[in-house]
Amino acid sequence: MTFSTALGRYRIMANVVGVMLIAVFICLIPAINSVDAVLGPVHGALYIVYLFTVLQLWIERRLGLLTVAAMVSAGWVPFVAFIVERWVTRQLTPDPATPAVD
Repeated sequence: MTFSTALGRYRIMANVVGVMLIAVFICLIPAINSVDAVLGPVHGALYIVYLFTVLQLWIERRLGLLTVAAMVSAGWVPFVAFIVERWVTRQLTPDPATPAVD
């Protein structure tokens, strides 16, 4: 993963937001309000940055609306960010086993 491409920025932010969302939900289960008071806004701010990376990838790669909807909603449900990130990466990364057509 590299931060120099739109896909690399998206992948990094998807993983960061996914980890933060899991942390927020872990803190919500036992109702640890002091930790959630910090993690909630941090996750919210990171989610906004994540949305900008989704927007940039959408514009650059001309993704379909359903793909973008899946990417946006991945920040709402724990563990889905990791699944959608892998799915999008596989869609956008050429398969090295497939020969190039000239």
